[in-house]
Amino acid sequence: MDDFVDFIIDYIEKTEIHGRKGWIDQLSEYRWKTKSGIERFSEGMQTSKNLKLKTLDVLKTPDNEEIWCRHCKEITTWGGMQEVSPGLAAQYQKSVNYLLSKDPGIKSDFKILPICGKRIATASKIYYYSDPLRWTIYDSRVGYALHQLIFEYAKKLQVLPSSLFPDIPLCLPDSQTDRRNPVFPVPKCTYSEIKSMGSFIWTSHLHRSIATKLNSTLIQKPAQSFSAVKQWELPHVEMIFFVIGDRKWIDTPDI
Repeated sequence: MDDFVDFIIDYIEKTEIHGRKGWIDQLSEYRWKTKSGIERFSEGMQTSKNLKLKTLDVLKTPDNEEIWCRHCKEITTWGGMQEVSPGLAAQYQKSVNYLLSKDPGIKSDFKILPICGKRIATASKIYYYSDPLRWTIYDSRVGYALHQLIFEYAKKLQVLPSSLFPDIPLCLPDSQTDRRNPVFPVPKCTYSEIKSMGSFIWTSHLHRSIATKLNSTLIQKPAQSFSAVKQWELPHVEMIFFVIGDRKWIDTPDI
């Protein structure tokens, strides 16, 4: 993964994507439409901080099944997703409790991990807000950004994209638009809960590694972070993947 991390850092810093170039410029393009208005980078960071605190407070509340379900609804409403049923919310709560106490790695046996991979674009938002410094959002935009970066990395190495990361069960979350059609064969997440969960864990570790390595470069650091010290963190990387994954930027036909 280290070489891929180096490639991504250099590629995003030097490649013009959707009219912007560089990590800070891409981060400045973050936009998310909510009922209360448009969230930009700074508002997005504050939302992450607020929902993390609320998630932890809800989990500490006794007999919290009903309030937890309402909390999941709040997150899905923010995320523009379908509501979560009480039964699925209960599965997500068990997963969050596990993810708060354990840190499954990229070499885990994804078949036995007690993490719900159903509706991963929704699930990962709930997981993300339990600990935004460890777990990422894995939705269609983030998945499509990763998908294209794998394609570009394979092109640089002169290998097939499918030959990279053969032990990682990657999949693409469903997209509601035709802007995120695959550029090389990859399964959809709706067909496999294991691939969905594996993609979420692998991408979380990838985003952590990118943030850590960015902090060792001379690339300008964001103005806001969870830490009191300016530094790159997972939420920044997730937001940039969200920005560049809006649509295709590479010159290749859809499959």
